[in-house]
Amino acid sequence: MCRSWEYSGARRGCQGLRFPLQRELIADAQVAAYQRFGYDVIRIFTDLYTQAEAMSARVHYPDDETAYLAAPAIDSVDQIAPLQPANPHRDGNLPAHLEAMSRAVDAVGNEVVVTGALTGPFTTASFLIGTEAVARLMLKNPAAVHRLCEVALQSALDYAKAILDTGCTPSLTDAMCSTTVISPKQFREFGQPYLARLVDFIHSQGRSVTLHICGKTRSIWEQMCETGADCLSIDNAADLGEAKAMVGGRVRLMGNVSPSEIMLQGTPDEVRQAVRECVRKAHDNPKGLIVASGCGRPLARSHPGYRPGGMGAKPEVGHLLHEFVPAEDVYIVATAVKRLFDKHGNRKNKHAARLRFLWNSLGEQRFRELYAQELEAVRRQHPPAFVLAEIVEEVLSPEVAPRHDESEEFLQWKRRYAGGGNTAPRGAVFHADCCLPRQH
Repeated sequence: MCRSWEYSGARRGCQGLRFPLQRELIADAQVAAYQRFGYDVIRIFTDLYTQAEAMSARVHYPDDETAYLAAPAIDSVDQIAPLQPANPHRDGNLPAHLEAMSRAVDAVGNEVVVTGALTGPFTTASFLIGTEAVARLMLKNPAAVHRLCEVALQSALDYAKAILDTGCTPSLTDAMCSTTVISPKQFREFGQPYLARLVDFIHSQGRSVTLHICGKTRSIWEQMCETGADCLSIDNAADLGEAKAMVGGRVRLMGNVSPSEIMLQGTPDEVRQAVRECVRKAHDNPKGLIVASGCGRPLARSHPGYRPGGMGAKPEVGHLLHEFVPAEDVYIVATAVKRLFDKHGNRKNKHAARLRFLWNSLGEQRFRELYAQELEAVRRQHPPAFVLAEIVEEVLSPEVAPRHDESEEFLQWKRRYAGGGNTAPRGAVFHADCCLPRQH
């Protein structure tokens, strides 16, 4: 199964900025990729923000990069009540996606299963008010999070019905439910119940459901099964063999070849080996196995780029600037950030010389605007290509190794100060014989 809309768009000569807005290209790119590779499922998908954008969140679509949330739909709890579920036939990019689904079904629906991406309620709720705000509200005002999840769920139900009407099957992704982001307890309260209601609706329409949650999910596999999903898509951060042992008797498994290390950077032989390893681990899963990449595949060798957070007296999480930074752009991005801080940051006070303080003083929108200007200015200078050298791991022998000393002098010291005699310090557990220099 192919998860790469980025590849599909690139194959049709589509840049990221325009691709999500052009319904014909969304469909034609996916159909072209299917006809080239002959995989088993087409998934009409561009990004996770479609439902939040249709509810007034602002999304930026850079050229040749994954979209990112430029601004949430609301910025305070007081604004939750006026939020209305999105109309899938009118709002945002949802009509374009629905038309793309219909177009793909008309083209190859008699040959291959066509699915339509549907973002889970908790993830959409996070995008409606911002991920940091949701993290705080789960602790301080959980009722507000539930109100956000309710309106996000209604949007998802309406969009699911529209997807089904095109002849597609909804395919669920609830990325922010990852235990990399929230705890299993929070997933049980804010994620699982809303997913279960969404799955129930899709089942009522006679369709099965695949559920994907990004990143680490081992501790919530049982809860994911409790949503009623028929298939769990396992990210490459997890082990298929463990998933088979824990929940393979309840659900079909999908996964989990590494999208970056193997699909992007690996050789054809390494891809074959990784696929065989997935098959070896889970070919006998009682409910079946679908081999797929662990998650979406980036366009190039790349790394995510964050505005750093902090772990001081007022901790805060970092903010995503780039979903993927191609290796050759690392210098460009680093230079743009440095120039931005040189012009607008505080270098007079070492305690305030932090990017997060600049982000907070400028505001997210202004920070991104100024950063984009610096990034473009650096690109116009055409800096020399930056090549990241391969990291070669080398294990060095330590200069200090454990040695046991039975000399009378050492034993006398040990009796006196490390466990024996009346003068031994109370509770002493220091083992000095572990720290003697190596004897040559």
